[in-house]
Amino acid sequence: MKKTLLLVLPLLFIMSCDTDDDETSDGLEGTWTVESVTYYENGNCSGEGETDDFINGPFTGTVTYTEALATASLSLSQSLSSYCDDADGNMVNDTTCVYDGDVELILSVFVSDCYDDGGNWEADSTCNFDFTDEWYYTYHEDSLGNATYCEIYYDEGEFIDVETVCGSAVVSGNTAMLQIIEENDDNELECTVIMLS
Repeated sequence: MKKTLLLVLPLLFIMSCDTDDDETSDGLEGTWTVESVTYYENGNCSGEGETDDFINGPFTGTVTYTEALATASLSLSQSLSSYCDDADGNMVNDTTCVYDGDVELILSVFVSDCYDDGGNWEADSTCNFDFTDEWYYTYHEDSLGNATYCEIYYDEGEFIDVETVCGSAVVSGNTAMLQIIEENDDNELECTVIMLS
């Protein structure tokens, strides 16, 4: 009995120290709803940021992450009246919006523009657009739980141009926050914070 116990104890000890490779984080994999996008004119994401009013206004969006590819799906639903509000205009009647002082946009032109821009005119008098965009990404979480997130865009023209932007990611249950820091056209750092749920 003692010999059996002496043989089994080292085996149990070795098995209890083994790490389970199957317990890796899924990170961003899955479909997320874009809750907000906020822009900061600095590289530390601090101060008063400018939140994009279009997200969860006329735009709704999701991002689906697979192992290495992200696909953003945005939908825009806009009536002449909501377009007029966004342009800081005034509806003169049910079919005419006046904005920028004296620019008139009538319903028939709005409908024509909707089709010309690839939208669909619906029976409820709204123009609906669906946009998709894809990019590759990396998500790496270190042993302390800090995650680095990078988006990789390929522009396949005459030459293949690769653009990579990186930042950090915090994934906690059903929410995620992405902070992307990059240089603007004036070579100054700016930050974009994207909240997902």
